[in-house]
Amino acid sequence: MKNLLAELSDKQQIIWDWNGTLLADVEHNVRTMNVLLESASLQPITVEHHREHFQFPVIEYYRKLGFDTSPDVFQTLCDDFSTRYYDGMRQCELVADVREVLESLSALGKTQCVLSASRQEDLVDALGHFGLSDIFQYVFGIEDNMATSKPERGRDMLTLSKISLDDTVLIGDTDHDLEVGKALGIDVILVDHGHQSFERLSAKHDRVIRSVPQPT
Repeated sequence: MKNLLAELSDKQQIIWDWNGTLLADVEHNVRTMNVLLESASLQPITVEHHREHFQFPVIEYYRKLGFDTSPDVFQTLCDDFSTRYYDGMRQCELVADVREVLESLSALGKTQCVLSASRQEDLVDALGHFGLSDIFQYVFGIEDNMATSKPERGRDMLTLSKISLDDTVLIGDTDHDLEVGKALGIDVILVDHGHQSFERLSAKHDRVIRSVPQPT
């Protein structure tokens, strides 16, 4: 994460994704999903499988895993996943060096925000648990468990902050974050330690910060 600092010197506003970008929750996400898969008599997945197949909208990911994604069933699945995920979320850790990077940017007078597909109340609670609430000027999650409105929430954030698009960058760990950044008209930097692999990310974007150790 420290190698991000040099990439941010010319930006005044940094918008961070939360899950996978700042919070190291990939393994917990996979464990949670495997509980749902077992309940539906479906095959479990590995972290590697998740990083190669996870996508937004999440309904497509659930469909690929074999779940029934009819409206009522999918809502129940999302609610079940969310409950199980947040029951164990506090056992996760921040990505290595995250706190140092965030504090360094704050010391430089940067405006820092969180834009997440997590529910607003859960996101605020998580930031409080990890002692990060005072770092961020704006915290924008979504209103439900179905992760559908991240671009809309991003527009709300940009309207509120009043910092120019040219001075703003979004940092995330999925190709959806790239789509969000493009929809908002801002620069995007992706990191490879989250929910999608370097290979997937670099196939779509030329600014991917590599931190996952490579096989020798």
